[in-house]
Amino acid sequence: MPNSTKESVRPSARLSVARSQSLGEFSLQVVGDVVVHVENRQAYNLNLGGMSFEPYLGFELTAWTWAHLRWGLSDLVLPQEGSATWTPAVGLGIETTRVVLDYAFTDFSGYASDLGVTHRISLKVAIPELRKR
Repeated sequence: MPNSTKESVRPSARLSVARSQSLGEFSLQVVGDVVVHVENRQAYNLNLGGMSFEPYLGFELTAWTWAHLRWGLSDLVLPQEGSATWTPAVGLGIETTRVVLDYAFTDFSGYASDLGVTHRISLKVAIPELRKR
């Protein structure tokens, strides 16, 4: 029988900035995020004392308001020697008034993960409200 334990989870904050640009029938959105963890364990390569910083960079090209092509970078690794590496991800989305289908090809859980890469698919279907009679 496991013993019950009390665990505290430290807060984190996500700071984001985005810029959208119209390109005729296309639009481009560039997004930069930094997740700030206050956990005092220097969990990521970018840290300052008890705070760790996890950066993300992403791009989305939208065509005809329903097709989305996505590309992004995450999991920045700064080795002691050599150059920095990022983990890339690519994705595709199709959106109609009632259905949203998203696909992504990315790493499973970080650049150094033994689990490798994965395909992620999500489907969202809007079901209209049933009218009362």
